[in-house]
Amino acid sequence: MSNQSEGRRWSVAARAGLPAVALLLFSFAAMQTPAAGAPERRSCAVLTFQAADPADADEAVLLASRFSVVLEQAPGWDAWPRIRVNRTLAARGYSRTLYRSDLDAAAGAGRVLDVDCVVFGRVAREGRDITLTTTLVEARTGKALRRAISRYAGPMDRFLELAPRHNAKLLLDIEPAAPPVPAAPAAAAPAPAAPRPAEPVVRPRPPRPARPPSEPRPSPFAPLRRKTAEWWQQRGEWAPAVAAGARTARAFVSDHLRVGTRLTSFSLDKTSSGAGTFIGTINRLEEDPDRSLWNPFAGWYFTPNVGIECWTDKARAEASATEDGHVDGVFVVEGPVLAVMGRLPADQLLRFTHARWQWPARLDAAALEWASRIAPYMGIGRAFYDASFEHAKWWRYGYATRDDWLLLGRPDTFRHGHTRYMETSGEDGTVFMLGVSVRAYDRWSVELSWSRVSVDVAADFYMDGRLQESANIPMTHTTTGLGISYFF
Repeated sequence: MSNQSEGRRWSVAARAGLPAVALLLFSFAAMQTPAAGAPERRSCAVLTFQAADPADADEAVLLASRFSVVLEQAPGWDAWPRIRVNRTLAARGYSRTLYRSDLDAAAGAGRVLDVDCVVFGRVAREGRDITLTTTLVEARTGKALRRAISRYAGPMDRFLELAPRHNAKLLLDIEPAAPPVPAAPAAAAPAPAAPRPAEPVVRPRPPRPARPPSEPRPSPFAPLRRKTAEWWQQRGEWAPAVAAGARTARAFVSDHLRVGTRLTSFSLDKTSSGAGTFIGTINRLEEDPDRSLWNPFAGWYFTPNVGIECWTDKARAEASATEDGHVDGVFVVEGPVLAVMGRLPADQLLRFTHARWQWPARLDAAALEWASRIAPYMGIGRAFYDASFEHAKWWRYGYATRDDWLLLGRPDTFRHGHTRYMETSGEDGTVFMLGVSVRAYDRWSVELSWSRVSVDVAADFYMDGRLQESANIPMTHTTTGLGISYFF
């Protein structure tokens, strides 16, 4: 019996709750559905106003900001905040100089922002008269829908206050909201009457003498502002020409210019003279590493596969004697390298082998896409070296050992007039290079290279001004490099 009564209670509660749930759902749907006949809101963005005089550029920006605030408060318009407009245009690469006129630039900005309308304006000053001209542009068609002009004779501060509201009313046919008026404080409850104190005696204060009007002091930055204004005015004339020249230069170097830099390390082919010596008592050469992140190179490719490249090569060899380990100095060769380069992307190689020998048996688009990122290359050229010998001071000043020079306090004088020095002359060397580059992102590539340079240095050893010996010092070396490059 209790179960039946409990079931009846649940059925009664369900029948009573269903209408309440239906009413709640109907109310929520009514809140989400716009009311019939509600005015359609049009999205609009206010661009930065231009100034006829560069000295008024800051005021033009402020006028655009205040105009945007008035538009945000107007019914029927969905205005973008100015900071959102500027950030979106900058993020999407918008540039006003790419358009022929202000109207085209405004329509282009509207399409970039994806809004219905755009407002752009211009501030001009003639004597005491200040003019704000605004234009409402339909972004989709690029047509000027309406134009409004506000003129005012007076100070700029007053114009900044009045012009945005007046101009918005003329341009958009809206009634801007009045600025908020501070509310009067609420009246406090009347306090019980208190005995009124006696009024103090107020003695009149003699009037202060009026100060003579002082002339405004000239700003020390007035000449700088004038020069800046003239520069900006000239910039407005040559900026389109510079932009056009940049586009022409970009088209000229596209798919031709390649630049980059390498981190390199070299090793000498011959480091020991064997039973004899290279020259004098020098019978050993050791690499003196000179690693640097800045080893730039540049190339110009006449076709996608053939071009020329130029870079600098440098090798340093420390000259020493194994008998006592002393170091006389360092042989250095350094100079530009010019080489003819050939590149063969891996996708072209795969297409050739597939057509010739049917290897690989199957080629798909994904494999060719990855293969196009890999480009082996090779080159052959000439190195134009300048050779030198960096003398050790003790050896140059004629001391018997480095320890003797140190014990005497590192003197910068010759020992008893004795001198030793080495004269060198560089020779051209043949360069052979192999490498591979892998395109990592867009036109940026990572590359690994190996090169070999065959070169000798002609050295003449002098003691006390007399030639003692002449010899060719072998400076043939191989260089490995890891670098990055950009193909325009």
